[in-house]
Amino acid sequence: MARERGLTVDVEGFNRLMEEQKSRARAAQKKSVIELSQIETSVPTVFVGYDKFETPAKVIEVVRVKDRTAVILDTSACYAEMGGQVGDTGNLSTAPACGGSPIRRSPVTRGCICWKAEARKSKSEVRRVGARRGSAEVDVPEPGAEVVLRVDAARRQAIQRHHTVTHLLHWALHEVVSRDASQKGSYVGPEKLTFDFNHAPLTPSQLADVERLVNERILENAGVSWTEVKYSHVRDRKDIMQFFGDKYGEWVRVVQVGGRPTGLDGYSMELCGGTHARATGEIGLFRIVSETAIASGVRRIEAIAGLEAWRRAGRNWRC
Repeated sequence: MARERGLTVDVEGFNRLMEEQKSRARAAQKKSVIELSQIETSVPTVFVGYDKFETPAKVIEVVRVKDRTAVILDTSACYAEMGGQVGDTGNLSTAPACGGSPIRRSPVTRGCICWKAEARKSKSEVRRVGARRGSAEVDVPEPGAEVVLRVDAARRQAIQRHHTVTHLLHWALHEVVSRDASQKGSYVGPEKLTFDFNHAPLTPSQLADVERLVNERILENAGVSWTEVKYSHVRDRKDIMQFFGDKYGEWVRVVQVGGRPTGLDGYSMELCGGTHARATGEIGLFRIVSETAIASGVRRIEAIAGLEAWRRAGRNWRC
């Protein structure tokens, strides 16, 4: 276009200014995080959150970096952000036998309970943390302390509904549109889900058929189960959806909807490490909110389920 108009383009200047802009954007997004290199313990945290919302645990390390504190536990029921699913929040308290009280609702990273805090000392010289929960200060448990970790169950259940219905959405797209409509990314949170896939824009009729098909499967209340198998046993199975660009370990977790529990004979089967509803009926109502382009040849469906879908329907009805 510039040539057609007798203009030149300062490509070098453009690239320099673009790098400056990228640097400003990175600086604006910089966050203080506690990295694995700052954690001394090599003991892995045992995750029990597939089956439990609460678990006793032992503090194996406490790490303080600037205004953040991490409590590393030997056991955790909180799911860490991974695979598109957001991390759990939870409530950590000292063991009831110690007469303890809740410490803080806080975001969770893998094996850690982290919260923003301000380090200070009490009159008794016991290290404390002023966590912003009202005006009260709370104690940080020391290594060796026995604690109880409770997941925010209502939030987790909302996340699980959106995760399980994401699998149903993926299956329905293959049924209605094409098996070539493969997943390119996703977000699964308590308030919504997004699903990115490669395809041309969907027609209103296709979107309506996908939404109807998902809701029909929800009403069937089919069981949702999962099992761990050797990757070599399922690597070549076309009926088990997987991301072939990913590197899998020797063992993988298959989540299936329908069929015999853990029988690897469901109508929807995917390699997935996330948490899920136990049956499709737990999902409730499913509604597609939008379908838009996010890149060349890549579309995004945003959808809601459960109470979020009910709230949206209630607002529309009142209008």
